[in-house]
This record gives sequence, C-alpha cells and structure tokens, in this order.
Amino acid sequence: MKNIKSYQYFGIVLVFLGCLVTAAYGAQPITLLTVRYGSYPEEQRTRVAFDFSGGLPNYSYNTDLEKNEIRFNFENIQAAQGTLKTFLIQDERVDHLSVKETEKGIEVVTVVKFPCEITEGKIQQTTLYFDLTENLTLTDNSTSLSEETTGFGKITGKIYDNLSGKTISGVKIGIVEQDQEAISNDNGSYFFSKIPVGKAVLEFSHPEYDNESRMVVITENQETNLNIALKRAEEFTSPTPTAKPILTTPAPDSIPSTSPIDLFYNQEAIELFQLGEYHFQSNHFEEAIDAYQKAIEREPTFAEAYYKLGISLGKLGKPKDGILTLEKALSLDPYNASVYNALGAMYGMLQEYEQAIEQFEKAVDIDPQLSLAYNNMGILFGKLGDHKRALEVLKLAVQIEPESAESQGALGVAYAMAGQPHNAIKPLQEAVRIDPNYAKAHFNLGITYLWLGDFLQAKEQYEILKNLDAEMAQDLLIELQSMEGASE
Repeated sequence: MKNIKSYQYFGIVLVFLGCLVTAAYGAQPITLLTVRYGSYPEEQRTRVAFDFSGGLPNYSYNTDLEKNEIRFNFENIQAAQGTLKTFLIQDERVDHLSVKETEKGIEVVTVVKFPCEITEGKIQQTTLYFDLTENLTLTDNSTSLSEETTGFGKITGKIYDNLSGKTISGVKIGIVEQDQEAISNDNGSYFFSKIPVGKAVLEFSHPEYDNESRMVVITENQETNLNIALKRAEEFTSPTPTAKPILTTPAPDSIPSTSPIDLFYNQEAIELFQLGEYHFQSNHFEEAIDAYQKAIEREPTFAEAYYKLGISLGKLGKPKDGILTLEKALSLDPYNASVYNALGAMYGMLQEYEQAIEQFEKAVDIDPQLSLAYNNMGILFGKLGDHKRALEVLKLAVQIEPESAESQGALGVAYAMAGQPHNAIKPLQEAVRIDPNYAKAHFNLGITYLWLGDFLQAKEQYEILKNLDAEMAQDLLIELQSMEGASE
C-alpha cells in the first residue's frame, strides 16, 4: 500500500475570556484604572471587570429590580483620568454602565436588560470581576425590554455527554412558559418547529444528568441551533467509560477568527491591536508583531495582544518565543482555553508532544466544546501511530462541529492511516463539500481513491486540484501514474 501524503494542519480560534482576580487590601491609595467587559453568548453570561492599582478596595453591590440596575460601590478609592464616564456596552445582558464619584468613593451603575444573578470573583491583587447571568426565576415576573414577539422560528440541536462527547438520547427538553416539550432521539437530536420569536428558555433534564437551562433568541422564519453538553450526575458513572482524550497537536496553518474587542483599554492600545489584526489577516506577521508589541507597551495587561503576538511568533517559526508570550497571556487570563490550545500548537511545532498533550488537556477542561482542540489532538495521535485514539478524538471533534472541513478531513485521513480507506471516503467528501477549495482534502481524497483502486475518481480529484494547488496536483498525478503502471 502506498504511503498517504497528508497535507494536514491545525488552527487556533480567538476566544475572549475576562480577567480573574484575588482579594487583598493595602494601605496605599487605590485607583480604579479601567472598566471592561467580556461577553460569553454560549454560557449566557457577561463579565464586568474592574482593574485597580494599589490593591483591591472594600466594595458592595445591590440590585434595583424596578429599574433593572445593579449598583457597585467601591470605598475610599479614586478614578484614573477618563474612567468617570458612561460606557455603552450593547451586550445581550448589559445595556450600559456609568462610573461616578461619591462621598465614599466610586459608584458604578450597571443597567441590565433583565434581572441578573451575580457571581463575584477575585484573582491576584489587581482586579475584581462580576459574572452576570440571567436570573430565570426573576425573569418569570419581569418585563423584557425587547420588542413584542411576532411570528415564529425553529429550534434544533444535539445533546452530548460533556466528558465522552457521546450523544444522549431520552433527554427531556421543555420550553419555559410554553406548553412544548421534546425528547432527544437516538442520535441526541431534538427539534421544535414553531416557537414565538424573542427569547426562549429551554430546560434539559435526564435521570442520569444534572439539569441545565439555556436561553436562545428566536428569529422569525429562522432556525436556531442549540447544542448542549450535560454533566453526568455524581451518583451515576459511565457504563462504558470513554477515556477523556489526552490532547496533543502540531501547529496551525489557518488564520484564527477574531472576535470584537470588548475591553475598555487605552484607546491607542486598542487601535494598535486592530492594526495588528489587519496585518495578521493579511499574513504580514512581522508588521502584526510590531503592532501587538506597541499595543502591549501602552496597555501592559492586554491579554489578547499577548495571545495574538504569541501566535504571530509561531507563524514566523519562532515557537519558543511564542510559548513565552502565551504564558504571559495566561498569567493575565488564566481561564482562556484558546491560549492553552495555542500553547499546545507551539509545543507541537517543537515536537514536544507530552507538553502539547498537557496543554490541550487543559484547553478542553476549560471548554469541553472546543472542537478545534480535539481536532488537533487527533492529528497528533495519528502522527504517533495511535490510530484508535486518533479516530476516537476526531469523531468527537466532528460531533461537536460537523460543518468543520478541517475536522472532517482529519477524520478521513485517520481512517486511511488506520487501514480503513473505505471509511475515509465519506468524511473526506464532506470536507470538500463544506469547503470546495480545500486542496488538502481533495489531495487526500484522491490518494484514498487510489488505495481503493478507483482511478477514475482519483483523476477527477486531480483535475480539481490543478486549479487549486499545482504542486499537490503534480504529487497526486505522480502517484496516479505509478499505480496505473503497476496495475497494467
């Protein structure tokens, strides 16, 4: 059997996570430096963070349900220049917040769009953060600020076990305040065909799993997809425990997607970061590095700038420098799964696979739905010759994100490398369906057809490749001519 020539890679997706902090009180003057926020749509929460110098202040907060306001009071502190103002947030849960001086210190009035539960946190000695999550009990009796609902939409989704990634059947899904219920089928899928537009709260229950609630926004004549991973209840253990994938992966070729900067950093730093993003997307990595470094000079706590600087260094073949920079990003944002994913990428570039495994494990511990990390891990298992584990992990990546051309393509290669070329065809076909210009998948599909003796289909992939990547097309043609000659 010919050796398959696999043009594989893995990518990194930018996900913003807010800073975390610990409490400490100092005698030196305390100054409020910045106010910022991070939005987490999948978790239906918003994080509002306050950065201080000189320690953390005494504080309190209270809610006004009639005005939909949360008031944070910080005692005996002063405000840095430019902090006393109104920030327009335009988030799903938060409308805006105003920072004002009072006799006792500083008051921050946060106007929310519906009553929220508050979870507070502190790490290090510089920042307080508050996670705002919709309070489902209070919202039952409150008036939504959104417009009246008109028309209907649909909801579809799948339900997974948060550790094994297997789909769960028999989950009861109910919609709060609506007489509609569904049960997930054998594939873990569920479907609601007629839901009034606006916000809908779904409740998920199963005897062996913890109950969960999620809110979605329904748009008229549109289908809303909501996949969810349930946590198995403590009294139940998996009947056939699937070992949680030990993550490992090589380094990325694709450009990470970039989310909007929802941070109230120094404006000049933000502009420099955005300049870096422009150069990054244009593959001008040296220019991107320069812009990110200047952004960090103006805003030393700019975790996202350290993150993208680390990736850019990796793009220029400097993974050791990238690791140092990404570790700095983690010191500022220790719960960012994407940074751990990037660290795994750098260690993969250095072929330090044990270290890469450790970083990817941390990534999925934080975000069990980070399909990219599972995808990366599967590729590395294939490189190590553990084809069984590679298939297990890549199937999980495809379950989480079935429309990922990269994961489908990697799964096809894993089947081929495991000596199952007949099973490789379908995921490789899916990869080129999702992304018709995915040259690597066309090449691997052509090679797999050759393994199966289907020269006609292999030639079709060659004809497509000629217009996508001449070098890959030539490699496939050489293999095709060699096997045709051998068969005569």
